[in-house]
Amino acid sequence: MPQNRVDLANVFQTVTRDLAQNKQALNSADTFNQDHGDNMVQNLDLIANALHARSDAPPADALRYAGQQLQQQGKGGTSQFYAKGFEQAAEQFQGKSAIQPNEVGGLLEAIL
Repeated sequence: MPQNRVDLANVFQTVTRDLAQNKQALNSADTFNQDHGDNMVQNLDLIANALHARSDAPPADALRYAGQQLQQQGKGGTSQFYAKGFEQAAEQFQGKSAIQPNEVGGLLEAIL
């Protein structure tokens, strides 16, 4: 993979690993059912795996697949919100063969 491309699966794997180290603190901050950290880690792991499974596909296809996986298997109420964000990101990157480092901010805006 050329160096000027962003490997989304690796990005989400790194974020998942970092969040996993702090999920207890996130769970503690969740005053409703104390599972927000668990759900975040599970959802980010699901996203990373989906992006890895579609790593050879165009970015829009990989992002759309990640959103579909969140819709089907996501944990917690925010998974559906993020699934829609991944669909919006897929639309934004339709027709592109790669996501460049300077486009990551736009990607995150679309997802969030």
